Amino acid sequence: MLDRLDELGLRASFFCTGTNVDAYPELVAEMTGRGHCVGTHGYTHGHHLLHGPRWVADEVARSVDALGAAGVVPRWYRPPYGQLSGPSALAARRSGLAVVLWSVWGREWTSATPDNVAARVIAGLAPGAIVLLHDSDSSSPPGSAAKGRAALGPIAEGLHRHGLSTATLDQLMSPVTDV
Repeated sequence: MLDRLDELGLRASFFCTGTNVDAYPELVAEMTGRGHCVGTHGYTHGHHLLHGPRWVADEVARSVDALGAAGVVPRWYRPPYGQLSGPSALAARRSGLAVVLWSVWGREWTSATPDNVAARVIAGLAPGAIVLLHDSDSSSPPGSAAKGRAALGPIAEGLHRHGLSTATLDQLMSPVTDV
């Protein structure tokens, strides 16, 4: 995914689970080294609506700790399954994280082809759109990440046609200052 993003000149924000960060800290360093943003996606990708507040708080804190050990101080939190509960919002706030969801979803696991993924994303492109694609199959059905990766070329073409470019969340949400 990183190589393909570089080939296309695209920037992204990656939301990593703490278990993957613990297993592959060098990959997190590579993401940030290539100019991408890294946020947290919880520690285990557990469904917050199925657990109590204490478990949720620990899940978020452990993910922040994992990223910290990998050299990243995260600003962003995307809850697993896009399910934001009161305890998950509180845990994010206590960890100094802003919650992020998405406005355009590739839904790679339900799409027959990368072209379907790309068409779905391109249809939702607009200034400030936040696109959700998966870069691994660790929390999605096998083949989902490959479809997302293959859809990047047509998505890049769609961005160009719409006169849009990509930005990390840090860039998108940074305060605008007059010079």
